[in-house]
Amino acid sequence: MSGDLPKENVISISVPPVFIELDGAKDCDKNESLNLPMEVEVEEDSNSKGNGTIVQPGNDGIESPASNSFLGADLFQKSASLAMPPPSSTTVKKARNLVSPGMSMVKWMKLQEDRVRPPTRKKIPLSEIAKHNTETDCWLVIRNCVYDVTEYLPYHPGGIPEMMKGAGKDATALFNEVHRWVNFDSILRSCLLGYLLIDVGESFDESEEDVRVSLVPMNTSVPKTSSRPQVKFFQDDSVLVFQVEAMEDDELSEDSWSVSVLNRERFLLKVVLKPPDLWMAHVKLLQALHDDQFTINFQDSFRKARITIKKPSKWKTLGTPLQDNNRLMDSRQCQVDDFCCGTVIEKQELTHNVILLGVQTICSSFVGIPIGFHVKLRIQETGIARKYTPVNRSIIGELSRPQKSEENRRVIYFIIKVYPDGLLTKELGLLSVNSQLEIGTVAGRYDPTFLKNCDTLALFAGGSGITPFVRIIDFLGQRSISYPVKRIILIFFNHIEADIIWGEEWMQLADSWNVFHFFPVVSSPVNCWEGLSGRVDSIPLFESVLLRTFTKELGIRQVKVEKCPVGKFKAMICGSSGFNDACISMLKSQTHVDLIVTEDDDDVFIF
Repeated sequence: MSGDLPKENVISISVPPVFIELDGAKDCDKNESLNLPMEVEVEEDSNSKGNGTIVQPGNDGIESPASNSFLGADLFQKSASLAMPPPSSTTVKKARNLVSPGMSMVKWMKLQEDRVRPPTRKKIPLSEIAKHNTETDCWLVIRNCVYDVTEYLPYHPGGIPEMMKGAGKDATALFNEVHRWVNFDSILRSCLLGYLLIDVGESFDESEEDVRVSLVPMNTSVPKTSSRPQVKFFQDDSVLVFQVEAMEDDELSEDSWSVSVLNRERFLLKVVLKPPDLWMAHVKLLQALHDDQFTINFQDSFRKARITIKKPSKWKTLGTPLQDNNRLMDSRQCQVDDFCCGTVIEKQELTHNVILLGVQTICSSFVGIPIGFHVKLRIQETGIARKYTPVNRSIIGELSRPQKSEENRRVIYFIIKVYPDGLLTKELGLLSVNSQLEIGTVAGRYDPTFLKNCDTLALFAGGSGITPFVRIIDFLGQRSISYPVKRIILIFFNHIEADIIWGEEWMQLADSWNVFHFFPVVSSPVNCWEGLSGRVDSIPLFESVLLRTFTKELGIRQVKVEKCPVGKFKAMICGSSGFNDACISMLKSQTHVDLIVTEDDDDVFIF
């Protein structure tokens, strides 16, 4: 971490297994450290100033055209966005004419596999990058990451001239304009030179004092599956910067992070590392803040975050550690109340008893919810809370991407099935636009690495159990290189046709994306129903789904179920407990695919 940032004043934290220490206070008794103030001794410097922002890198999931590609990923991913079918053969042919024979994106990605990403924390100024602006020496910047793309130029499907538009400069705007959703970190991982050196004005006081800060957790039990992040913080008279960096092998996204400043004095940071593990910083700040808004900026593929908070003055102490501070725990066991206020900004009916709510969070909270995780919704007046898994606003079109607004505010969407006698759902059904709703307690255990080494993925959804699969399908559509699932089969069970959520949209997605197959099933069909009907535990129904999938995929009229090239098969299940048990029973009894059904989620994952 020492080469990561300039020596800005500071308070440098290293994190041992049980507590975080800032050098100094040598006589601190570890057994009593929970009650000690978090002391921060800083040498005074009247000229000390500092402020700045860091460009945020990452995969924002915004769809873009399939042509004029800046990196060309849209030409080798089967479907980089669920809102967009694979590029037509004419598009691919046109792009290939711009590269020499043998310089395909497939070959480039194979070259990437044989290379190790060079570890680096180097900071490179834009003045240096500007010197490398030729076809034989080409550097560029994308979202604060500096790449030497000289070797990549001849492989770019859009041609070398398109890439040269960003040579020697920050090409982030150009990249975002064409295909902001692309996982550039994967395409250029062996080309990384370092990170853009941001001009943050005058640095903080560079003197460092040996000081110890107690962040002893209340429970010292630490899971062995993850390691705590490394932590530093910096300050001047009016700004506190809290920097957290996860381990290199932690695969994080923007949704892995949640930050809140509650009641202007309680700072709460949660980072989901390796699901279900969550690390938390929980501190009562030394002084109440005049402004509870903050900024959060990301680096290094979301492995690092810098949270900047405005404070009244220079502090000698950070504050007092609170419950579960610096604790690494199962996210489902976290008992800290972190509910933040939100405002309903959209409400629409999806079926006769299902609504979609869009809730916008406030500026003092950044709410990240990893895929497959849930949060609790609570109406403050009643205090009743229930778990809900967020979804995208839609599954097709431009609005299928997560919605964001100004500052830290995010718009989070939920599918709510309204029960007439439900304690909470009845109240949720009565909410209108501008109503207040609280969101908190991010938890879950789903890990996307479950989908590694999977050829055929079957998703069994019962009614509103469709919710986790909305973002999982979207995730697979955006990352078809890292997660090359060959076929996704969604089997959606409902009582009647009118209960099917987004039925027409799922059909449109199946028509436009050849990886995705949709099979609605109803248990009480009427005469006009042309789809499948039956019970979830029906093996013949499962056989029929496999046959229809491969008949469409192979383009032949007849195929025997035992001849279906399923490959490595995995399944995910979400519904009521009875629905889940019936699915497990059926999968254990069928003989057409090989899978291991255990509590360790080998081949079957149950939400």
